[in-house]
Amino acid sequence: MKLHTTTNRNASLEKASRVLSAFSEETPELGVMDLARRVGLNKSTASRFVSTLTQLGLLERTEGGRKVRLSLRLFELGMRAARNRPLVTEAQPILHRLGEQARETVWLATPADGDVVFVSRLAGSREASAIETGRRYAAGNGAIGRLFGSATPSPEALESTPKLVDQASDVTVDHGDLIEGVSFVAGAVFDRTGRLVGAIGVACVADRAARVAVPAHVQLVRRASTELSRRLGFLRTTELPPDSQVGPTQKIA
Repeated sequence: MKLHTTTNRNASLEKASRVLSAFSEETPELGVMDLARRVGLNKSTASRFVSTLTQLGLLERTEGGRKVRLSLRLFELGMRAARNRPLVTEAQPILHRLGEQARETVWLATPADGDVVFVSRLAGSREASAIETGRRYAAGNGAIGRLFGSATPSPEALESTPKLVDQASDVTVDHGDLIEGVSFVAGAVFDRTGRLVGAIGVACVADRAARVAVPAHVQLVRRASTELSRRLGFLRTTELPPDSQVGPTQKIA
């Protein structure tokens, strides 16, 4: 088979991906000319991509066909992708218990190219309604951003113990840094290789009562993140039985 590029990428699929990624919270509907300018295609090429993506059910027409928007088919695919991730499935009972204990909104998030995407949210008695699942937030210097930026185990640790990393799940706190008016308590979640794969935590209205409740939330979130990491196969070396030997290919139950 002839390769068209040295990286074996399909140029048409890349362009289609750029078209789909051109839609945003600020511009949920776009015309062909707007798409062409945003993606860097001529009008004729952009029109062909819009037509094909609409026929495939990934875009749908609005305003009598003058504009297009992302279809619910993409939502269906996104939800299917989320539901089939061990991080999400294993987190559900932990999120429910954390919500009952904290009596606040609880959430699960994953890192995404330096940003944060919330993949699950359960509303509490004082719902932090600004959190939207499926939306990408700039991580910045908020609790989740600091967690994602600092909690990844070092390459040396991964090389010496590929399955077990001697690093505890950390917990960070912010008051309105990620989303204005919302306090976050975030705990790091690791998989069995020691890779940081997400964060779990509590969100509440950033007022004086929330600040008073933070110490209690920190302990709840620490327990929740530790339990979720263990469900994903993560163990610290301090948790191993004496004289345990774990090789690079040995599976942990």
